[in-house]
Amino acid sequence: MNQPAMNQHGRNQSQSHPRLTEVHDAVDLCGRLHDAAARLSDLLARETAFLQDNRPQEISSLQPEKTTLSKMYAKDFGLFKANAKFVGATAPTQADRLRRALRTLQTEIQKNFTALEATRAVSEGLMNAIFEIAKSKRAGPKCYTNGASMAQHRPTAPTALAVDRSL
Repeated sequence: MNQPAMNQHGRNQSQSHPRLTEVHDAVDLCGRLHDAAARLSDLLARETAFLQDNRPQEISSLQPEKTTLSKMYAKDFGLFKANAKFVGATAPTQADRLRRALRTLQTEIQKNFTALEATRAVSEGLMNAIFEIAKSKRAGPKCYTNGASMAQHRPTAPTALAVDRSL
């Protein structure tokens, strides 16, 4: 049985990205990647603002566009990586503009990650506080017996708390 030819990364060559040979293709690719990176940066900035304003429920409205842009970006970035030398040599101005957009995207990703982590930490803290209150309510009242000692309570069943952890 014949094995399919593999490229240098161990991928089936039929699945690898095409080689760019025209300058206009390199320029177009940089333009598409720049636009996708800029739009993703904008979406992440809006998402971060929602998190900072304590409105995480608003994020769901951004997800369809973010998913579409991410897929487009990933596809074009794979093509860019496969043709990086050619793009750098034939479209240096566009490649520099793209690098700046990618740095901005990295900054927005980091800000978004920080905001998501802060939101998660606050949510977990609130859930733990709610759980502790619910658990203490089940333990029964703390009171003294006639002999001035603390009343012994029967062990209670574990307190269950159901949580939807999606943002």
